[in-house]
Amino acid sequence: MRTLRELGKFTGLGPPISLRPIGNYVTKRGEPISMRAVIQRLQSLPPITLEAQPETTSGEVPLSVAVHVQPSVGVVLETRANVLRPNGEVVATWTWSGSDYAAYNFAVPGSYFFNITRTGIISTGRTQLTKSFPISARAKVVPPPQPSKPVISVKSNGDGSFVVSGSGFSASATVHIRIVDATLNTFWVNQTATAQGTLEYPTGKICQRAGQVFFSANDGRSDSHDSTGTLWSNTATTTCPG
Repeated sequence: MRTLRELGKFTGLGPPISLRPIGNYVTKRGEPISMRAVIQRLQSLPPITLEAQPETTSGEVPLSVAVHVQPSVGVVLETRANVLRPNGEVVATWTWSGSDYAAYNFAVPGSYFFNITRTGIISTGRTQLTKSFPISARAKVVPPPQPSKPVISVKSNGDGSFVVSGSGFSASATVHIRIVDATLNTFWVNQTATAQGTLEYPTGKICQRAGQVFFSANDGRSDSHDSTGTLWSNTATTTCPG
């Protein structure tokens, strides 16, 4: 390596050759330096390193991924980041300096590779190191809307019988009506909702003693917010005559 052309080929910096990226290692500010001295100093350059670690590699979109990158000794020419799909399609690419991390916000679900590449010069010439991290950006899971609760009302006929009216049930579903008296005696009655999801059920005389009576109903649908796991109607309260 005796000429600037050979030096440019060795370092990847030319021709025309510019010593600026490696000046701190091979020159003394304000002092001339010989080609021999440049070569000797280049041949003693320390190796560059690339230590990088992502904060996370998977999650629901929008998924923000930051990769922390450690600084390196030696002559670092460039640190570059890019985001690729498995088929090699480039999603994003950029270079940076003066920062210890690279970040990207994944807005579209899919599989990606987040790559960090560092280019530099060592004693054997230009070199490049790469770290690659697979990223899984999942679609956001949106829970299905909670079904509206059915609504019932109860009308007393004054003789110990009642009429249970309801709406909001599944069309033509079997409706389970629960009747609880003041002493917590429980009775169950099954009726069928209309094609419009309504209900009209005359109970007949069911009162055994005076006091409050509580009516509620369900059509078998589930409700993750209820401790029983069942989608219950409201509780309608009325009174058995004395």
